[in-house]
Amino acid sequence: MITTNPSSPVFRKRFEALEQRERLKKACAWAGISHGRSLVYEQYISEFEADKRQSRKHLLAFHESLEVCEIHELWVNEVERFPGLKAKISVVLEEGPVLQHDENLDSSSNKARNNAFTYLLAGRLIASGIEVLTVDGIRREGQSVEWKGDITIQQAGEPLDVQCKRLQKESSLINRVKEARNQI
Repeated sequence: MITTNPSSPVFRKRFEALEQRERLKKACAWAGISHGRSLVYEQYISEFEADKRQSRKHLLAFHESLEVCEIHELWVNEVERFPGLKAKISVVLEEGPVLQHDENLDSSSNKARNNAFTYLLAGRLIASGIEVLTVDGIRREGQSVEWKGDITIQQAGEPLDVQCKRLQKESSLINRVKEARNQI
């Protein structure tokens, strides 16, 4: 039974799921996604919304879809300034295991999710007013700066490279910092 009482917690959950599903549809349409993990999120959110299922995977899919939507919202008005970046964003929103907990933590081989973290961080930097010059090897229009990092920003008139490291387990922190330092 679906309640129509707006003060009911069940009603609010359904409304939030509907709202998130619509945001996700916009993100998928913008990215031109026709298959992959982002569309599975939409399916799981629809199942939750229809009160068919309320499992752990449905909750996790809702949570993980937030990142997809945030990437879209951060880049929708900026991506044209970085020719070729939208195609890369589309790939990362399609590929990879559906849920983060399905990743193989020992191999840290989830390139799609790792790159999505880079695009999320770069978008957040731009939104906060930081001048981003390159993202994942793609220069912003009009830039000729050399880069070594996943993201290059302008800081005090100088390019500053940023290596993005998406940690999957706490024990890998020191090794990932060393790896980032060696990459720059």
